[in-house]
Amino acid sequence: MTVFETSRLLLRPMSIADLQIKWEIDRHPDVYRFQGFIRLPNGEKRARTLSETQEKLEQRIGEFGLQGFGMWAVVLRETNILVGWAGLQFYLLEYPTHSLPEIELFYGLSPAYWGQGIIHEACQRIIEHGFQTLKLTRITSVVHHENIRSLNVAKRNGMRILDHPTESHNALGILENPAMV
Repeated sequence: MTVFETSRLLLRPMSIADLQIKWEIDRHPDVYRFQGFIRLPNGEKRARTLSETQEKLEQRIGEFGLQGFGMWAVVLRETNILVGWAGLQFYLLEYPTHSLPEIELFYGLSPAYWGQGIIHEACQRIIEHGFQTLKLTRITSVVHHENIRSLNVAKRNGMRILDHPTESHNALGILENPAMV
């Protein structure tokens, strides 16, 4: 499994040992508003239960075995504390007349660590891996228009921000591999 280090971070594949902390981060209202939620029949959102989070995490762990990439744990090197995650996943980008397979960069961070550049640092390392090792031609991100923090991360990652072609509540970030442009 691929492990990365940056000046402040250790990025390693998520494991089931990360479940409790992942669940605690996911159930924060400012986090599950945009990710880690279940949509109720009336349209409202709720945080995933511990067992629902475990099921989703087990799926994410399996992605590494199938595709060689997935969700990396974002761990502070100095304290060895899991503070979030970032990763690459397959995404089917729907257009009005067709669909395109894409690789999407996704991320999440404990609100206690927001505003410190941690997730940007993690994303930069994963983008580098995507372009240099996986030889991806481009990486996308889908971000809710109201999620200003995540939109700012996408911009700091160098992404062009466009309207999503079929999801009016979302923006689409696109980053082309500079070696292939």
